[in-house]
Amino acid sequence: MVPHSPETDKFFDTLPIFCDLTPLQSEQARAVLSVLRVEAGHTLMAAATSGDMVYIVAEGSVKIYAASDFDEGEMLLGLRGPGEVLGEMSVLDGQRRSATVITQEPTILFCLTHADFWDILWEMPPIPYNLMRSLTQRTRVLTSQVQAFSSLDVQGRLARELLILAQEYGRPYPDEGENARLIPFQLKQTEIAAMIGATREQVNQLLSSWRRRGFIARDRVRGAHIVVCNDEALRKFYQRKA
Repeated sequence: MVPHSPETDKFFDTLPIFCDLTPLQSEQARAVLSVLRVEAGHTLMAAATSGDMVYIVAEGSVKIYAASDFDEGEMLLGLRGPGEVLGEMSVLDGQRRSATVITQEPTILFCLTHADFWDILWEMPPIPYNLMRSLTQRTRVLTSQVQAFSSLDVQGRLARELLILAQEYGRPYPDEGENARLIPFQLKQTEIAAMIGATREQVNQLLSSWRRRGFIARDRVRGAHIVVCNDEALRKFYQRKA
């Protein structure tokens, strides 16, 4: 069960999958969730294995790879952060996992067994609706990603990826301006390159140029975290290519 505290209560109420639940439904959902704490580099699920658990990222982040037999940096599909549901597809369709998920940093997750997941789907109508919206949004993002790979150059793909991460997970970073957003992920250049179909050298050159021009910055405490300072400037790199 997810214990009550001011922090967990506030976070639980903002989870997209649990939106619009009644107080009673919310308590019932919390009762079947367990809490899992794992270190960075933990394989949460592996492609081609059976899926019997659903995970919700509460704190931290994970990397999504396309297969279980991978070379890190070459098949990275993307990153997921707080609020994201993981592993639900295998539980829904009974097929094996389609991706490998590895924690990028120490991460806290809420966990649901196969049986409990199906129970709350049947008993709490808002949850399947929320899940459908989430899956639809993912499909739109994937469609947009395919279009980006076919129509944008490396500069446009990188700008687009940073803006998506800043929009979905970004936190205010007033040290770099009123509209600056900190991306709370450790973004290695090899990982960014893998996500946008580029080389590490290309990513390094673009990030260095954009830092000099004030479009982005590095977090002053955690250097691997990128701050988006000028989203309008970045947006022009891919909007003009459409």
